[in-house]
Amino acid sequence: MLRVLIFTSLLFSHTAYSCAVGKYNELRLEFHEISRSTLINNGHCTDSRECRKKELLFSRCTREGIQILSYGIKDEISISQLTDKLFEHYSNNNKKAKMSYTAYSEEHKDLINKLFAKKTTVFSIELPAINIHNKQINKD
Repeated sequence: MLRVLIFTSLLFSHTAYSCAVGKYNELRLEFHEISRSTLINNGHCTDSRECRKKELLFSRCTREGIQILSYGIKDEISISQLTDKLFEHYSNNNKKAKMSYTAYSEEHKDLINKLFAKKTTVFSIELPAINIHNKQINKD
């Protein structure tokens, strides 16, 4: 068990470190800011600090690019606008890297402490367009 814990810690620290100094980090920060601004403009949070506190948005580097994840955003308009803005920025950056965006209906805090938490994907896209998943959102 201790070996698994050490391996996992090294894996995550390497992933975070490689993103911080890697070639995709600047692009990740740009996409993250665009995403956060869209959430603020749509009233999901009032400023960057509140967005961070609510854990609505996460971004990370991957080997081939970046990944954007949103949690608890069920509003179709916000997801559509966010996707449009991400696609526009992706297109304007000469498609330098792969970019994926996934929206989960659950809030991050409801998933974080569960070992096998079931995430409900509301929308997912990978660019260049490899896989697009769109699930009908229940209107509460």
